[in-house]
Amino acid sequence: MKSKVSTVVAAGSSASTEERDQQSILEIDNVKFTTMHNIVYYLYTGKVNMHYSANDDGSYFDPSYTFTPPEGHPPAADPFELYLAANMFLLEEIEHRTERYLRLTCSVENILSRLGDVRLEPYDALREFYIEFVARSDILDVVRKQPAFKELVEGVDEIPEKSNYRREIIHQLFMKLSLVITV
Repeated sequence: MKSKVSTVVAAGSSASTEERDQQSILEIDNVKFTTMHNIVYYLYTGKVNMHYSANDDGSYFDPSYTFTPPEGHPPAADPFELYLAANMFLLEEIEHRTERYLRLTCSVENILSRLGDVRLEPYDALREFYIEFVARSDILDVVRKQPAFKELVEGVDEIPEKSNYRREIIHQLFMKLSLVITV
């Protein structure tokens, strides 16, 4: 995560326009353009582009709902990327909205890739929700048959920086599963 901030000169200072132009550059290279576009759009309008679609699992999809974006509306943001950026920039409202969206759109098809994302590590509440979701008795057998489940369990040592995180996830998951099985 690299961000480069030059010394910023206050707008009302006696620095010349040329000095201000040279010193007021903020480079953020760890946030995707679409994510940043959604953040800036939110700052102006209070809206971000995260909508349920027919491609989601259908649990909360309303077929009568159609969304026609206004001119200048940003493309749909990756919800987890937006969640991470909102956390980084301390934008609590976007962070809460994206966390709610991530919780509501969990499905058998996407839960293991979400849970296996090492960037989730510092977000205890969301990670615990994902673990609880996997351990639900009504979907447990389906999730365990997913190829991603085997990859999560067997791929522990393949990428060193992911190893500790995945070991911890697997440990938490199996602890939860043993409680589900014994209850």
